[in-house]
Amino acid sequence: MNKFFELFGGPIAVLLSVIATIIVSRAWKTDGRHTRRLLVSVLYWGPLFLAACMLLHLIQNAYRATISFQDNGVFNFYYYSLQLFGFVVGYQAYRLLLQCRRHVTGNKRFNRQLLLSAGLIVLTTLPTFVFTPIGIIPTAVMTITTLVSLITHKKANRHQLSMHQDMPAAIEIPV
Repeated sequence: MNKFFELFGGPIAVLLSVIATIIVSRAWKTDGRHTRRLLVSVLYWGPLFLAACMLLHLIQNAYRATISFQDNGVFNFYYYSLQLFGFVVGYQAYRLLLQCRRHVTGNKRFNRQLLLSAGLIVLTTLPTFVFTPIGIIPTAVMTITTLVSLITHKKANRHQLSMHQDMPAAIEIPV
């Protein structure tokens, strides 16, 4: 079973994330007036890919913990910490997905909460690069998500700006 996860874990995560991205993009349709629709799907893909990776991480480590428990009858802190890490990063990916949705439905090109969520994931996962080279993947995905979030919204031309801005009321001059 460990060989299965080593060989097919990555492709399964990519496939799950692409399917989930299609489903989420269709469920959370945007009107396309202010956003680029294809980039919205790419924006949703980042957190969904990370969530799929964490789901497979949890399944793999639950399997390893069960085998270890059957062999020596002890559930140690190592397996607990791996499971906790998967839950924490999975929850952060869920929160980032909600921030991405909020970003898409808004009209601002710069979303501070989205960038903070992506930064928190980078701070959580980047130190794992010391233990395993696969720890750099969440940082790469968050970099893509951050860059896409900055170009998801279309530039508004002058006509759109003048129509959407609140105009001050007319000033009356007493006679």
